[in-house]
Amino acid sequence: MGTLLVNVVGCFIIGLFMAVTTFSSFSYETLHLLEEVNVMQAFYNVGLNILVGFFATWLGIGVVKLF
Repeated sequence: MGTLLVNVVGCFIIGLFMAVTTFSSFSYETLHLLEEVNVMQAFYNVGLNILVGFFATWLGIGVVKLF
């Protein structure tokens, strides 16, 4: 729940001051793509961020378990 709160606050702040967190930047970029009617690019942006993010997390956990 804490991560959700930080992400939401970061998204709100980016609307005021620009680029505060990586998640708020991701949200801003996706919203910008949707406003430009680049719906497919917005979906690719979301999908790739989620898939690559999960993979990187999985890989990082695997590396930590080696040590």
